[in-house]
Amino acid sequence: MSAESKLINGYIYDHGDLTVKWGGKQYDDVKELKYSTKREVGKFRGTSPLARGRTRGTIDSEGSMVVLRSTLDQIIAERGEGWMEQEFDVTATYGNDGQPLVTDELIGCTIIGVENSSGEGADANEVTLNLDIKAVRYSGKAPMKGMKI
Repeated sequence: MSAESKLINGYIYDHGDLTVKWGGKQYDDVKELKYSTKREVGKFRGTSPLARGRTRGTIDSEGSMVVLRSTLDQIIAERGEGWMEQEFDVTATYGNDGQPLVTDELIGCTIIGVENSSGEGADANEVTLNLDIKAVRYSGKAPMKGMKI
């Protein structure tokens, strides 16, 4: 039995179906949003070459978003001194006509890096904001049982 994506009217979610709220405020100029979660487990082998067991492990999440330079300037103006240190949540909601809403929550984000990009031509000035994320709830669910987020 294979897993199949649910297609409604032949459509799947795309970037245009994404709504991003950062600290409760909606931003429409998010060109790209990336986030990932990794679980690192410890393994016990004893004298066996095969793992005899594993720990539940730890979770780490990170991400980035590409926005207009003017959006970064607005964020700095609103947050003031120490703007990179301030925690905020990001809510990413995907939805299209006839499809269920899917919401991922990026909790406890801080900006850990800023990459400025400008080049010849007609493209807008963009910045990549690299994020350290405490936790991500995918579709409203914690990645591990008993996680207190």
